[in-house]
Amino acid sequence: TIASDKAGSLSSKLTGLEGVTDLTITGIMDATDLAAIAKALPDLLRLDLEQISFKKHLDPYDPYGGPSADCFPFGLNGKMKSLQELILPSSITKITGGALFGLQALTKLTCPTAVVPTIEGWGDELTSDEIYAQCTLYVQEELVEAFKQSSTWKSFHAILPIPKPFEADLSMTVATNAAFSISVGAEGDAVTVHYPDGFQETKVGADGALTLAFSHTMDQSKVADEKRILISAPKAIRLTTQGTGLTACSFIRELPLQELTLRFENELTALDLSQLSSLTLVNLGGCSKLTSLTLPTTAPQLKSLQLPNTAVSSLTLTSY
Repeated sequence: TIASDKAGSLSSKLTGLEGVTDLTITGIMDATDLAAIAKALPDLLRLDLEQISFKKHLDPYDPYGGPSADCFPFGLNGKMKSLQELILPSSITKITGGALFGLQALTKLTCPTAVVPTIEGWGDELTSDEIYAQCTLYVQEELVEAFKQSSTWKSFHAILPIPKPFEADLSMTVATNAAFSISVGAEGDAVTVHYPDGFQETKVGADGALTLAFSHTMDQSKVADEKRILISAPKAIRLTTQGTGLTACSFIRELPLQELTLRFENELTALDLSQLSSLTLVNLGGCSKLTSLTLPTTAPQLKSLQLPNTAVSSLTLTSY
């Protein structure tokens, strides 16, 4: 991340960044700073300018006098042919026509503005038909329809709401690659899994298919020592694993989980279920190293607690 405290001075902060592919800039910029980025870092894959404010830049060669304040100007166009993702400033209300021409690899454009930016200056198109066809535009959820009705912005092949920050309901730490299933309660209920190598997938329950199976071979070059899988499953009713090398399972938020089956997880030593709200069945058979188990505060709802071939020596109960 680079902080730009004066428009027109960014070039001095871009030295020594050869090989950088992901860059975030905050502060104040003008059109000359965009040109400096394109010149110094032509191989960037991702550029985040969300927290930038653009100042007016007077251009004597521009018949329009140069871009006005709060307008995303020329600068990147035609010079950053590797750029795949661009996040526009949230503060802009205008964008220069043609500002995205030549960004041949662009597949993801985020426009987090509070209004639909109008097109200023050079024509009504932002980019070429080829880039429109390959690039998905992400905008504020309440503005999706307004962007789709814009004569210019509607040209992007898909216009979607900006994804909300990932909120995990539970996590699992594994010693090896993970394979598990989660059952949901109704058609349309979704489960999203974020793996430590950056891969993310979402599956949705369908009529007659409410048990969702997940399996992923992680790219070890992108994984730190701890292989912690984050799972968003607010309507999960059943979680099942068997022999996956599970070393920890943590419930971050209260869930309507009814059944929990973690069988032959020989690396699991402790399990805290106090965050669960409606557990009725627990099967931890074969978890040979499991020594400590904390039951949820709803323990009277438990109809089955199966602990064969475990080493549980401590069972924590809550006052009811």
